[in-house]
Amino acid sequence: MTLNILLGCQQKEAEADDTEKIKLSNVFAGEQLTIDAGFSVNDLFMIDGRIFAGCDENAGDQYIRRLAEYADGEWTIVDFPEEVDYQELGIVDGKYVLLINYFDMEKGDSYELCCYEGSDLIWSYDVAELAAYDSSIYIPVSMLCNSGLCWLSVGDLIVVIDADGKVTRQIEVGEEVNRIGALPDGGLYVLTSSGVYTITDGSLSKSSDNDLKPLSRSSYSGIVDGKLWYSNDDGVMIIDADGERMIVDWLASSITPTLINSIVIPSVDEMLFYGSDGLGGAYGLWKYTRVPEDQLPEKTVIDLSYIEDGRGFFKKAAILYNKSQSDYYVRAKDYNSTIGDGTYDDMQQRFMADIVAGNAGDVVCYSDYDWYDTFASKGAVADLSEYLDNPDDIFGCIKRYCSYNDKIYALVPEFSIKTFLSAEDDPIADGGFTMDDIFDFDSSECRLMADMTQASFSRCFLDSVISDCIDYDNASCDFTCDEFVGYLEYYSKLKAEDDYVDIYNENLFASGEVALYNYTISTLSDYLHINYIYAADSRILGYPYKDGANGAKAMISPQNFCSIAYSSKVKAEAADFIEFMISYEVVYDEMRGMRYIPSSRDTLRKICENDAKHIKYLYFYKDAIGSWAGNSQPFDEAQEGPGWNVEVTGESIDALCEFVDSLDIIKPVPNKVKSIVNEELSAYLSGARTAEATADIINSRVGTYLAERQ
Repeated sequence: MTLNILLGCQQKEAEADDTEKIKLSNVFAGEQLTIDAGFSVNDLFMIDGRIFAGCDENAGDQYIRRLAEYADGEWTIVDFPEEVDYQELGIVDGKYVLLINYFDMEKGDSYELCCYEGSDLIWSYDVAELAAYDSSIYIPVSMLCNSGLCWLSVGDLIVVIDADGKVTRQIEVGEEVNRIGALPDGGLYVLTSSGVYTITDGSLSKSSDNDLKPLSRSSYSGIVDGKLWYSNDDGVMIIDADGERMIVDWLASSITPTLINSIVIPSVDEMLFYGSDGLGGAYGLWKYTRVPEDQLPEKTVIDLSYIEDGRGFFKKAAILYNKSQSDYYVRAKDYNSTIGDGTYDDMQQRFMADIVAGNAGDVVCYSDYDWYDTFASKGAVADLSEYLDNPDDIFGCIKRYCSYNDKIYALVPEFSIKTFLSAEDDPIADGGFTMDDIFDFDSSECRLMADMTQASFSRCFLDSVISDCIDYDNASCDFTCDEFVGYLEYYSKLKAEDDYVDIYNENLFASGEVALYNYTISTLSDYLHINYIYAADSRILGYPYKDGANGAKAMISPQNFCSIAYSSKVKAEAADFIEFMISYEVVYDEMRGMRYIPSSRDTLRKICENDAKHIKYLYFYKDAIGSWAGNSQPFDEAQEGPGWNVEVTGESIDALCEFVDSLDIIKPVPNKVKSIVNEELSAYLSGARTAEATADIINSRVGTYLAERQ
């Protein structure tokens, strides 16, 4: 199956009179719990139906390890060894069994298994001696207490120990154990990389129960009301005689599951977890209870689909949008969760097929520019510019980057800028920057770049050169020009391999050893770096232009593309959600600060202004070129060492906004064009033909591709 084949189908634009409405279900509302003043929670357990929280008590000059039990809505501190810092906790016949981890920089991890009655030690084992393994080699170790026994997994071995500390049996699994969990029938499941095993009456077997397959992709599991539950990216599921069903919907309950550290479920209507709700709530203990179905509203659905959500960005956007208004509900689908027994490529093909067929929802998010180019050219996505409420807030460089036949079929929530820096006194900086400046560069004082291999040169300049040879609007190309032929000839003279010199080593550029530095700008500090750490005699040169007309040519490195499916019945509302996705509330990462440049100038300004409250001053070190520090107060140069003390001002934020807005962008080169060029380049390097003949063949093949692409 290929994307081109899939796009043979022509979509019809959806009618807007039959939008889907749903009544929410499995919604939980939460509140933050506290145990007592001076207590901070760091873990949560449910053992034999009892709920415990591991916590630390602030005793002034020290923290004391405590254990609290939750019953009838109250927390009670129980007798527990105060000095023990454990990794996992269990209970066997009323005694605490603790798996304790010790880490040594030279020796690595070591483990001890200890049993306490109250605060008195009853028995203990050195896990390495017990399981006969070399503790200097990393081996996963975990523990579960169930049915009066302690089940300790060490690599591919499970050791079973009773309450008196007697080893009753050892079970060889044959592969490393990732997790052990309890089953409602009193047995256990054993999770490995290849699947799920079960232990029944002490006997291990590979599970053939399809109901247990989802455990391979679960984060947590347990037993509630005699039934097995597990959590995944969508919510909490329960498995009973009728099959699998959801009991908690993360999205509808405004919970980001990636920030949950541990969870217990005492009933299908109540859950407790340790972590953060992901919406600015502090880490701590949370109690969530089911919202009655008759209190839940009916809403119009906006379906959101995506492949990867590493930082939880899309889920966060959906949750915040759902909370910001009452008429619409963004329903999210991560295609990663549909991979099943297939491959990643199968899942990608399915996602592409669904987008083309109009079955992927209203808002579709993806990371490949080739996808954007294809969807836009074949009419699979809608023109966003018809629906944007505030198009002037979008940076000009992003409008140009996403422009296709004078229309905008996607927005990029966040991005980085890639460009070149040059010293003012380098000969390459005279006049407009063209490939001839590179071909003619000859200096006894410095190299052109740190890494002058064929691979590095291609990585830096091939897209720029190809872009100069193609007129996408008119579906034409000219690879027979002097610029491209010169590129082929220059490339052939470079080494295939060289003594590796880090191309990102800014020290070489700052010291004048290289003339060009390939630089990435993702934050305000990156931008200010240029003016200070490289001093006033450096400038943003950009990528070479065929006519040398502009010195601020750059490449965009997007995080994602967000489009409206042409089949959507709620295009205006979908566009409103996409605009919401680039807002300050969604883009800003409170814990990590600014990581990328947002497409919204208002969002960029708010992020910079907010960061400046905490990092009002930056310090760029002269002796450690790539390093900088931030503080709310000016730095003491006598203490910090040689460097630049820089105050973040409104003027510097304005300068960054103006720079981003005005950038001239190199449009990404389709992968098919790159493949053609690289294929013919290999033939040229083998000596099969001249540079001119190679350029003629590339011109013909790319010309055919462009004509078919229209």
